[in-house]
Amino acid sequence: MKRFSLIIGIALLLCVLSSCDEPFASFNNRHALGRQYNTSWVSEDGNITLNILDEKSYFSEVLLTVGDEEIFGCYISPCLYRKEDVVEKIEDGKKRIYFTKEPIESWSVSLVFNDSFTITVNEHTSYFEAGQKIKFYKVTE
Repeated sequence: MKRFSLIIGIALLLCVLSSCDEPFASFNNRHALGRQYNTSWVSEDGNITLNILDEKSYFSEVLLTVGDEEIFGCYISPCLYRKEDVVEKIEDGKKRIYFTKEPIESWSVSLVFNDSFTITVNEHTSYFEAGQKIKFYKVTE
């Protein structure tokens, strides 16, 4: 009887999942900041804006605004690099990414929900202190 119930349960699960176009898309989007393409986010205090631009295969292009300074960069979890420090090359038929400098930011990102996420700054930088927590809210999609 247990085996029959298990088979019925699995069959029902497969039926439900097959009716969805992308059954795991919402789960993945909630957990990966870099997958929130074409969105804008603002920090709780309004001093930081993060725009995640078009989809890329290995990284997301972002525009980070801290106060009056704008930084065009590439977010490759958990680091943010300046755009000019990321070099893409084709080697042996495969795309590879190289970094010419250290990242400008290193963050731990909490669960990303459809409308908010929190980062914890891993290391002291020009912009943030180590351990600082910053909550962002989605302002556009």
